[in-house]
Amino acid sequence: MMKKIFRFYSEHRQRIRRIALWTAAIVALWAVGMGLILPPILRRTAETQLSKNLGSACTLEQVKFNPFTLRLSLKDLRIPLPDGGDFFSLEGFEVRLSPASIYRLAPVLSDLRLVAPKVKLALRKDGLLSVTDLTKNLSKETPAEEEKPPAAETDQGMKLFGVVVTDLEIKGGDLHFSDDIRQAEHTVSDLSFFVPFTSTLNRHRDHPITPFLEAVVNGRPLRVDGQLTPFAEQLRTEFNIHLDNLELARFQPYAAPFTAAVVKDGSFSTELVFSMLQLPDTGLRLGLEGNVTLNDLDVRAPDGKEALRLPRLRVDLDGSLNTAEGMTLRKVEVHGLEARLALLEDGRLDWLSWMKKSPAGAETPKKDGAQEPQLPIHVELFEFRDGRVLWEDRKVAGGFQAKAEQIALTLSGLHLPGTDPADLQGSMTLNEGGRFALEGKLAVLPLKGDIRLRLDELSLADFQPYIAESGIAATLGKGLLRFAGRLELAEKENNISIFVKDGEAGLKALTLLRNDTKKAFFEMGELAVTGLAVDLQERQVEVARLLVNRPDLRLRRDRTGAIDLLALLPPEPAPVGADKASAPAEPAAGTEEMPWRVRLAELKLQEGRVSATLEAARETTTAVFHKLAGTITGFDTVPGSALGIALSGRGEKGGGFNVDGKALLEPLDLDLRLRLDKLNLKPLSPMLAEVSPNLRLGSGELTLNLHSTVKKKGEENLAQVKGLAVLDHLSLLDVRQEFAALRTLRVQDVDIDTGRQRYGAGKVSVLRPRLNLVVANDGINNISRLLGAAPAAEGKAPAPAATEKTGKGDEPYLRFGEVAVSEGSLMVRDERYQPAVTNRLEKMAVTVRGLESDPDSRAQVVFSGELDGAPIKGEGTMNPLLADFRIDLTAEMRTLNLAPFSPMSEKFIAYPLRKGAFTITSKILVDQGRLDSRHRIRLDSLELGDKVKSPDAPDLPVKLGVSLLQDPSGNINLNLPVRGDLNDPSFSVGGLILKVIVNLLMKAVTSPFALLGGMMGDGDGGLEYISFNPGEGRLLAKDAGGIPAVADMLMSRPKIKLVLIPHADEGDRKQLADAYVLRRMQELKHEDLPKKERGEAKPQELPVSPQVDADEYQKLLFKVYKEQTFDKPKNVLGLVKELPPEEMMEMIREHHPQDDVALKALAVERAEQLREAFIALKPELEKRIVIDSPVVPGEGSRVVFGIK
Repeated sequence: MMKKIFRFYSEHRQRIRRIALWTAAIVALWAVGMGLILPPILRRTAETQLSKNLGSACTLEQVKFNPFTLRLSLKDLRIPLPDGGDFFSLEGFEVRLSPASIYRLAPVLSDLRLVAPKVKLALRKDGLLSVTDLTKNLSKETPAEEEKPPAAETDQGMKLFGVVVTDLEIKGGDLHFSDDIRQAEHTVSDLSFFVPFTSTLNRHRDHPITPFLEAVVNGRPLRVDGQLTPFAEQLRTEFNIHLDNLELARFQPYAAPFTAAVVKDGSFSTELVFSMLQLPDTGLRLGLEGNVTLNDLDVRAPDGKEALRLPRLRVDLDGSLNTAEGMTLRKVEVHGLEARLALLEDGRLDWLSWMKKSPAGAETPKKDGAQEPQLPIHVELFEFRDGRVLWEDRKVAGGFQAKAEQIALTLSGLHLPGTDPADLQGSMTLNEGGRFALEGKLAVLPLKGDIRLRLDELSLADFQPYIAESGIAATLGKGLLRFAGRLELAEKENNISIFVKDGEAGLKALTLLRNDTKKAFFEMGELAVTGLAVDLQERQVEVARLLVNRPDLRLRRDRTGAIDLLALLPPEPAPVGADKASAPAEPAAGTEEMPWRVRLAELKLQEGRVSATLEAARETTTAVFHKLAGTITGFDTVPGSALGIALSGRGEKGGGFNVDGKALLEPLDLDLRLRLDKLNLKPLSPMLAEVSPNLRLGSGELTLNLHSTVKKKGEENLAQVKGLAVLDHLSLLDVRQEFAALRTLRVQDVDIDTGRQRYGAGKVSVLRPRLNLVVANDGINNISRLLGAAPAAEGKAPAPAATEKTGKGDEPYLRFGEVAVSEGSLMVRDERYQPAVTNRLEKMAVTVRGLESDPDSRAQVVFSGELDGAPIKGEGTMNPLLADFRIDLTAEMRTLNLAPFSPMSEKFIAYPLRKGAFTITSKILVDQGRLDSRHRIRLDSLELGDKVKSPDAPDLPVKLGVSLLQDPSGNINLNLPVRGDLNDPSFSVGGLILKVIVNLLMKAVTSPFALLGGMMGDGDGGLEYISFNPGEGRLLAKDAGGIPAVADMLMSRPKIKLVLIPHADEGDRKQLADAYVLRRMQELKHEDLPKKERGEAKPQELPVSPQVDADEYQKLLFKVYKEQTFDKPKNVLGLVKELPPEEMMEMIREHHPQDDVALKALAVERAEQLREAFIALKPELEKRIVIDSPVVPGEGSRVVFGIK
């Protein structure tokens, strides 16, 4: 073989030498040109072009090219900013053109390396990046170039320029970014990037490219592994992204424009695979797989306080970001979340208050057209564990804090959107004691769910600030709330319906305390709600049963009548203004809401208790009603729904009650039956203090069996009541002394109809009523004093009570078939006398039948009894139900012993009553409260004792008066009227009897003939005096009618003398002249009569007046005128001139005597005229009639009778 080579060389030596020489020259020229000349040219050209185009002083320290290995290398390339600041630098750049380019028929670049590339960017305060300074001098593309399509694009697709790159590497890269707006810096250091092979050749298009990137981002490692086929017909790209604990606090400045909250700590890690796959039918698919982890997140409020802590959040995901396949969250794990939320004083949530308004122009523009399809999201498992939420309400006075701990929530199989429900489970503890749990199914888009909820042992005491905020002066001492039920959610046509079904709720061990005393006023064993159903959309609430078990209410009624619990309620808000207060607020148009409808099938009360402490000035009691039980059925807020009511209970001191029936609230229609069984009323005694502070109830039992109906008619509520009422063992006390009592008050067949204004009963029975009446020294009895009456002013009657008008057209109608009082007693003790006078009315029996308020009706009454042993009986008719009640009775009392009334007689007449019996038969009429009666009185064996000293008694000869009244047998028989006002508080039975006796004695002494006239049947005292005409001294026939009666009385009582006391007054003085003229004219007329007629007629009986005969009158008057001695006018003949009658009378009056002497003479003339009349009638009386001195001026034109 070698021989052949040497032989070939020998034969072609010259040719070979020439080829070798040319080859060497070419190689040398290549080496010099490409290795020594080209690099400086490239360096200068690169610097010049870069500096020119970028407008900055770009530098390139060295360019090397190995012409034999085809390796190009650059060293220290620096591209600064126009102001000299750093932008980009590169320590080294190498690339080699591989010989493989020859057989691959395309450039093959190998060993492409960038060493320590450094980029420095800044976001300036004007919002521009620093690199924009370099782009200002770049040449812009010409319009033609912009419109020219790419050269490689054809109808068959895009033809890529063939190139092969192997071992592409970036080493030691560094990126520094500073944000001058937000004062933030970010770095990417130790950047390494390697691509082993990439090719655009057709035969390599399906060959995957596997890039690799490592870097340190803000001090935390990042690794990305890729696998790409970007040039294949079916694009497929995949990146494995590994980011380890990227610090989130460094990104806080970017959140600052949107919120004032501060991200203090936290890291973000990823293990993600991002893929892009070109699908033939659906286009590009963007896939994402792996997990994202958030660790130790710490968010602080603007004031530096903790707002949110999240130790760990991990999301395992797999799926597509842009196709109907959607994203599947394999597992979302939230562990240890702790959040603090607060409601501020202005009502905003603190987190929302930290949010800032979006910068101008930052609003997201609205997109026109159809809404983009929503990315499906599938959550296979969501786990929330060990969560904690702290809540603070600063709006409520005093603040409110609550916390939810051990929050756990599991959600599996959730599809968004999707109708398949997810499984949901959750639980938490509330305020350390409560426990909340939920379990069920939930679909979100559209919303649909069926979730079972349960709440246990939630303490209500923690919510006290809200009670205080409401203004209720009470404290929640205890109370545990529970709830269980199903929550159903449904969405239809953008409306969300929320239902609560099969609900059960309870409130256990509730205690409410007063703020002032810190004592409990309400306790309850349990409040239980079953069968609860709520429809929020239809605004309906249904409850099958509401059980109230062992409620205990304690209240106090103070001395003023105020209930203490009412003081716990918040005060009524003050009206803003009269106009606003009077005009009801009208809802704004379109804002009217459908009212809530609430239905309660049954309300049940068990073992209830109510205690009421009743305060009064003299006593304090506690009324307790226990064993309260009841039910209310059929409650519905819709008008027209009737309630079934049943309520019962017992009084702690005895007795019970029961209420049952039907009740319709709107419109009002009640039909109830009330039963009380001997309910002890004594604990209610302090309520009587409203009548009087000293009034107390000693005992009392009430029994009722009533059926009542109430219906609304127009603006009125009309009631009907029928049944039975019984009051047993009633005792009323004045402090501690009983003043009224009864054994039984029974009202049968009660009939009340307010619509017809009919009130009545079939029979009213009163058994053993007792009344103790004590009259004190000031004249007020104990009952009046108890009721607040004051002593009546002397001489004045009490003012009549004003009659209140109801304003209704129909007067009330009252009717009682029978009122029967049996075994009654009345004790009257009058302490105005010493010793006190006591009277007893016993064995009292009264029966009244047919008692009605009809003005024309009269009830029949029969009564009997004993007054201090003296029997009383009577009968008659009465109608006391009228305002001007009327009584017409006949009554009789026989042989009442007067000795017990001796203290009264000593006071008023200064003589004690030693003995005597009083019998009276009366006809009594009462009309409008006025007594008008006539009595036949008999006083048997009346005997007075010796006179005693009494400042109240007049100094009169009382025994003389008695002797005047007594007949020859020593008895007194009188027919006397008695009148008076029954409304006078001093009226009493004993007082009436005594006043009759005392008045008889006083009248016997002061006006004996008036009294004797009454005894003789002369009415009301016409024999007390004889009247005369004014100015007249003659006794006229018309005035002498009583003389025979007085003469007879004098004859029947021979021991007394008649004293005539003449009187004349000012009326007489004015009529002296007129009486004188009349008397003279009658005498002159009498003288002119024929002798026969003159004997038959008396002068005073002759009529003389202008009305009888005017001419005669003037003639007689002129004669009297001429008789007068005063100077008178004369005519031309010197005779007395006749004047008109009026002038003549005036002149006579002017000159006639009118002094006291004339009056006395007139009075004496009258007495003498009367004495002569008595003697003419009974001559034997001449020595027993004497005339007393005249009284001028007296009490009238009279002569008064006196005794001696």
